[in-house]
Amino acid sequence: MPVTRLFRLTIVIEALLLLAYPVCSMIAFESLPRAIQELAEQQVMSDLDGTILLMAAGIVKIVLLLVALAGLAFYGRFAPWLWWAGLLLWVAEYFQAPFFAEPGWVALIGALGLAGAGTVSGLMRHPEIRGRFRDHSKTGLRRLKIAFAVAGVIALLAAGAGGWAIVKVLSTLPPSASSPVVDELPLHRESSTGEIVAQLDRLAESYLANSANAGIAIGVTRGRGTERAFSARGVLARKGNHLVTADTLFEIGSVSKVHTALLAAEAVADGVIRLDQPVTEVLGDAVQLPLLEGEPITFLDLATHHAGFPKMPGNLSLEKQFAPNPYADYSLDQLFAGVSSLGENRNNGDSRRRRYHYSNLGFSLLAHGVAAAREESLADLHADLFSRLGMVNTFFVVPESARRRLATGHNRGFRSGHWHDGGALIQGAGNLVSSVSDQLTWLEAHIDPPAGDASLAEAVRLVSTVRRPAGKGGNQIGLGWQLTEAEAPIIWHNGATGGFRVITLWFPDPKLGVVVLGNSSDSAVDDIGFVLMRSLLQAPPTADEAGADSETP
Repeated sequence: MPVTRLFRLTIVIEALLLLAYPVCSMIAFESLPRAIQELAEQQVMSDLDGTILLMAAGIVKIVLLLVALAGLAFYGRFAPWLWWAGLLLWVAEYFQAPFFAEPGWVALIGALGLAGAGTVSGLMRHPEIRGRFRDHSKTGLRRLKIAFAVAGVIALLAAGAGGWAIVKVLSTLPPSASSPVVDELPLHRESSTGEIVAQLDRLAESYLANSANAGIAIGVTRGRGTERAFSARGVLARKGNHLVTADTLFEIGSVSKVHTALLAAEAVADGVIRLDQPVTEVLGDAVQLPLLEGEPITFLDLATHHAGFPKMPGNLSLEKQFAPNPYADYSLDQLFAGVSSLGENRNNGDSRRRRYHYSNLGFSLLAHGVAAAREESLADLHADLFSRLGMVNTFFVVPESARRRLATGHNRGFRSGHWHDGGALIQGAGNLVSSVSDQLTWLEAHIDPPAGDASLAEAVRLVSTVRRPAGKGGNQIGLGWQLTEAEAPIIWHNGATGGFRVITLWFPDPKLGVVVLGNSSDSAVDDIGFVLMRSLLQAPPTADEAGADSETP
């Protein structure tokens, strides 16, 4: 075979290998043991910005090499320089990229790609090939024009595909750092509504100073029948003109869990279930639950994240978890199958223990278990609860008439997909949509349970009673609700979906509730909630302290 024909054949094979390796790596990743997948996810999440930089460098490398190969095929004089630059990036990538295990056949494709690169580089040194690159005849100039044209087309296509891939990744990965929030506010438990509103506006404007953030709604209540304080700033979608209001709908993510917890507590108050009751007594043969330290898993275990469950089931692929809507089309049968496949040991081989481990899977199973015990659908149970509490802007399923008020989520400044219309896995664990006004109504129901509803009053007592420790740092958990380490703890829960961040906090005496909703993934929402709560729980300054402050220049 003539060396020129061998050179072009090698170039074609190398281009195919360059394209095949990343595609096959992603496909084969799903076949790896779950423990290896989780380790890879932890490595990625531990340095998000570094991972994104490596991904961008990898795309640039592939674009450079593909363009160089196109130029080499037609002996463009620019092509060798691009080729060597691409190879330098390839070498640097091996030193910087984290190591992930991969099946042997994928490693073979990678090895063949390296061998192909070496073959192309070697053939470029052949006298006949080198002569083609130095050809200044009309034929040589015609080849150069063709090389420029082909390489240009490939560069545009590859750069477009690479840019699309980076945008898709950026819109699903959370930001590496939150926007700065002040440590304290000039507020106290006797501050007027006007003073509170002024500080809410200040916090909202500070949050929106980050150009990646779109809108925010903040609310404060001091109990049923008191004057509320609101601040709503920004827009429903970046580059849009519809303004956020007190009735704008936000995905509230895991704050949905405390709604599920109240439904479970009401079922306990009504004698439908018991907290110490094994879940299998209700779900029967529909699901096979592992034993936990030799004992059945109970409703209390699920409601306190002490069932030894992973955050996500094994039958939800890691690739799916980074999709715009990770939970779309995930059925109840899949949920039960995912739970039934857990076994009594975790992925690392350790036995499951009755210890705190936050789990969307566990709370979703709790929700479906309560629905089964009530012999009603989850949607109907939620609709009934919202109706009794007077929550008119909170939905399990968003009606068409309310969609125009639904904010768009954003992540790192890019629009992200909605999660509220996902499947069974997110139902009861993160699918609700609500407004700042309705979430204040929700908190008021906990601060001042409605008179005449003994079941609801007992349920509120049950959810806010400390049950078990919640990880390190002295935090504790009731039913769903988290409680801070303190003699008089703040009761709270936050939530996040692909492009929303939410926190709700309340305190029984003095009565106080705080809600912060943002349609961006910036975790500054949590900081705003806590600084507001702690400031408004402070005692007012004494006369001496107020006088000293007024004299400060």
